[in-house]
Amino acid sequence: MKSKPPTSDEPGASLAGRRVDLLALTAIVALAVGLRAWRLNDRGLWFDEAFSWRLTTFDWGEMVRRAALDNNPPLYYLLLKLWTTCFGASRGAMRSLSALAGTAVCLATYLFVREAYRADGGRRFVPPDQARWTALVAAALVATSVLQIRWSWEARMYSLGALLAALSSWLLLRALHAPQAPSRWLAYAASALAFAYTHTFALFSLLAQGLYALGYLSRAGCQTADRAAALVAGKRRWAGPLLAAVAVAAAYAPWLTVLSAQHEQVRQSFWIGPLTRASVPKAAYALFVDPMETAMDDGQGWVWAGACAVVLIALMFRPVAADGLFFLSAAVPIGMAAAVSAWDTPIFYPRYFVFAELFLLAAVARLAGRVPGRPEKWIIAVVVLGSFLLIDYDFLGGLRAENSGGLRAAAESIVARRGPREPVVVCSPYFYLPMRYELGGAGCQLLDSGRPLPHFDGAAALTPHDFISAAQAARCGARRIWVVEGGGHAAVCTPPRERWQRWSEHSFFEPYGIVGALTVVEYVAVAGKKLPD
Repeated sequence: MKSKPPTSDEPGASLAGRRVDLLALTAIVALAVGLRAWRLNDRGLWFDEAFSWRLTTFDWGEMVRRAALDNNPPLYYLLLKLWTTCFGASRGAMRSLSALAGTAVCLATYLFVREAYRADGGRRFVPPDQARWTALVAAALVATSVLQIRWSWEARMYSLGALLAALSSWLLLRALHAPQAPSRWLAYAASALAFAYTHTFALFSLLAQGLYALGYLSRAGCQTADRAAALVAGKRRWAGPLLAAVAVAAAYAPWLTVLSAQHEQVRQSFWIGPLTRASVPKAAYALFVDPMETAMDDGQGWVWAGACAVVLIALMFRPVAADGLFFLSAAVPIGMAAAVSAWDTPIFYPRYFVFAELFLLAAVARLAGRVPGRPEKWIIAVVVLGSFLLIDYDFLGGLRAENSGGLRAAAESIVARRGPREPVVVCSPYFYLPMRYELGGAGCQLLDSGRPLPHFDGAAALTPHDFISAAQAARCGARRIWVVEGGGHAAVCTPPRERWQRWSEHSFFEPYGIVGALTVVEYVAVAGKKLPD
């Protein structure tokens, strides 16, 4: 009689092993916190973050309505509003929600990888020590991933989505390992629904989870030889998954009309370019080397893209069941983004793969854990982790070297010299909301170009009071007008020369988010008035 394979929940997982896990996880969490807390309050808000902040300034119902006019669901904004109500709206306070979620992703990754290899349910299994080792390495890779770090700095929904991607995978595996426990399926449904209401790309990840669950449960049914017994067992086995699917579908259905409208506006106009041959290496390079998405090394990009393909192919060589979840959760979102971009709407962009990257990293840890020799697998893990840390160091150092103040310094220069009731006119919507945040909102308005603002320029967060025309600015009764130029928009506010003189200008370089130069121009009133000192 064949013995049952050991699992990590059995005596093979010793007390000493659990203590090692606890110490290792503590070190990983400490490293993750340090990397995600770096200059958390120093960097000025950029456009996307300022959009998040502005939405939280509206009341709850208005905030949800305005989120529906943008391109993503509202759960993150609801949580951020609750968070800022408790902890304030400083840069550090708002970003700390993402930093906390990004740190928790490491723990959630450990949980779902441990659960993934708890038992295969068939002839092949993963030994408990190997499963523990794989889970720890996967958590360490997530902690040091430059993509995960960058989006854990943001007052945006990506790190929350990554946390829910990991948690929903863990809860799905727990439910599949006990398919007749309705409470586990309801817990999975709750996490999947939260994920779907956090970011639209979550739908691709949930599709991957659904495909895996379908295959897993179908495979389990084929292992029962007795047809009558199989029928009874099948009803019990499928009841929980159907309950979860119905619950998620029913709760998400009200958002489908909004999703359709969001899709249509993105299809009509969006800032992402069409899918090309260069999109693949660019995405791979951004995922693992440069998440700022500004620099691009085509050769290195293809190397990283090839490495991802090799990892996924190798993962499916003599796989256990859970390897399929990692493969699908990494490949399906990226493949679906490519398919949608090719045939409908361009949405293939690196930051949207922050959820899929978790499973690529888990796959790397899994392959390292399959190496037979103990020294060899440790060498591989140390080399990969060391490479990630070097990339992190280079990325952080690059931001420090390029930083010459940026938008935050530009705002501080205005505050230091600005008099009462002197208007600030921002020419670019990409700089308007961040500048409004830094200036506290008073007297700061966006130059009205006379054309409707595209939805991707933050229109959902703006009101008619946010706009000012060049003529209105020129007629103001103040002694000075402050104009912020730059941001990729051609519109420039130039008051009439007979009334205003271009008195000074100072340029700043913004290295973070919307990268580029911005210029603060000071205009002074000259008609019958003494110029300011």
